Amino acid sequence: MKGWYSAVEERDPKPCYQSMEKQTNERVALYGTVKPPGDPILINIEPFTINDAIPTESKIRTVVKELRNGRAGGV
Repeated sequence: MKGWYSAVEERDPKPCYQSMEKQTNERVALYGTVKPPGDPILINIEPFTINDAIPTESKIRTVVKELRNGRAGGV
């Protein structure tokens, strides 16, 4: 009885190699990069670049000092 009880577990058995291979291929296809179909969406403004540089510590301090009670506005 003890041998049978130790072999019974609440978790599912490990998947076989074929099912793991199929699942891996499906996920690679799901997260792969594909070119969008059709023409690009038209916009009414000229594209522009956005500065994504990390702000300096002095700039962060200046902005935080300008907040009311040191908190951001809104909810």
